[in-house]
Amino acid sequence: MASDKNTKLEQGIEAGLRVKPYVHFDVDVEWALFAEKAGIPQVVVQKPVRRLSPLIILSYAAVITLLFAALVFISKPVNFTETLITKNEKQTLTLFDGTQIEVAENTIIHYPVRSNDIVVRRVVLEQGKATFRVSKNPLPFVVSSYPLDIKVTGTVFTVEKNKSGVNIDHHEGSVEVTKQGESKDVFTLSPNDALKEIKGELFLSQNGSPFEQKTLFTYESIEKAEKVKEAEPEQNQQEDDAETKNESLDATYRMTDLIDFLSKKFKKELKIVKKKRLKSKTSVVIDLNQPLEKILIDLKNKKLLEIETGKCKGCFTISPPEKLKK
Repeated sequence: MASDKNTKLEQGIEAGLRVKPYVHFDVDVEWALFAEKAGIPQVVVQKPVRRLSPLIILSYAAVITLLFAALVFISKPVNFTETLITKNEKQTLTLFDGTQIEVAENTIIHYPVRSNDIVVRRVVLEQGKATFRVSKNPLPFVVSSYPLDIKVTGTVFTVEKNKSGVNIDHHEGSVEVTKQGESKDVFTLSPNDALKEIKGELFLSQNGSPFEQKTLFTYESIEKAEKVKEAEPEQNQQEDDAETKNESLDATYRMTDLIDFLSKKFKKELKIVKKKRLKSKTSVVIDLNQPLEKILIDLKNKKLLEIETGKCKGCFTISPPEKLKK
């Protein structure tokens, strides 16, 4: 009988081992459960907290500071520039590469004074007028006068910046002009060429010919120009009068932008009928500094719209030409 019981016990053990051959037994967990049931107080052993000494903290801080300073030094370009401000006198500068700059009165100019780590010889004309006699050098020479960049290698040219814009007169060599932040439009100037920037738009004169507009006004540029004019009405009016005496202010606009501009500026004096039919891709050459009536008459003469007198004095109603009304 004993042998039969032992045999069954062994078979049961073997069966149990086959079902669950390994049981994980955590002594700490089991003891905690037993002590809780038995009411035995448990002793919690805390691990010692490692505290950093002030010396170690200072060492870490010094290393981090050095690494940060090195990163700033590496990432920041090295500039060796000075600023010249002329009041009622002219001055002549000679740069480290032999380039000579004749600086006119009331001019602010920033220029490099050392060749160390300079990749581009860059001069910034903030306001006023300067003539550059650039020495030939493998390093490009750039004159920045917002919003234009003038790039050369060895040449003679004059740059003037005033409240109306930037004027460039080219005398010798070759000059490349681009708008800052843009690279698609590059204007190459030959001797006796001139380029002027007025309210963000560029006008080119080749070999003494009349200035021709090379960029197209957009609605945004018209609106921006009007905001500048409203900020300083008296001074801008004097400048506009002076410009009118010396040259035509005609510029090329898209009809779409032109109608939007007139609608916004003269919304109290102007009523537009079938506005969508007035919006076409037609380009219009016109002077927007004229009174509203003169602008509308010019557009009517170009057969771009019809005009009727409005109900109030100085008010007008415009509509598409007969061929576009239907």
